[in-house]
Amino acid sequence: MGYVSNWGGMDVGNGMLYAVSVVDGLVHQLGGIRLSMECKLIKSFRGGCPTGKAVSTSQGNEALQKVYDGIIHTAPPFYAHDENPIEALQSCYRSSFDIAFDGAVRVACPLIGAGARGFPVTEATHIAASESLAWRDTEDTEGDENREKAIVFGIPDLSIAENLVQSLESKNQYK
Repeated sequence: MGYVSNWGGMDVGNGMLYAVSVVDGLVHQLGGIRLSMECKLIKSFRGGCPTGKAVSTSQGNEALQKVYDGIIHTAPPFYAHDENPIEALQSCYRSSFDIAFDGAVRVACPLIGAGARGFPVTEATHIAASESLAWRDTEDTEGDENREKAIVFGIPDLSIAENLVQSLESKNQYK
């Protein structure tokens, strides 16, 4: 597990404004009309993506095709307004990892919920750490012994990345 500050040409940095400047907005901008149409089809025919669940699409246009094999979309809860925001955010990670690691080797993941959805960063990093370690510890690796899988978090702020690392280390040592 690790963190990055650039996702295939998308800089994730301070001062980002919703919607185009957050990771989700950048993905949709770079994914172009193809990604937009796929999302509209999911919304029209599958009712969208409920809070705590995940759906997958292609990577959209060429800008993302060069770097990614697919895109996983999840709908995190609003921290201050959801009935059970912690459980819903945990479900976002579980649902996303279940879809993403079906054949994938490396998965890039933002710190879900800590932006426009209002999760306190400390809480969001604890949930990300717990769910990442839970996925690692329950992942069926039968037949995949020689295939390393990785979750790479896109976190623009070094102090937040360090918070995530500390959370991973503290949760991992109590195993």
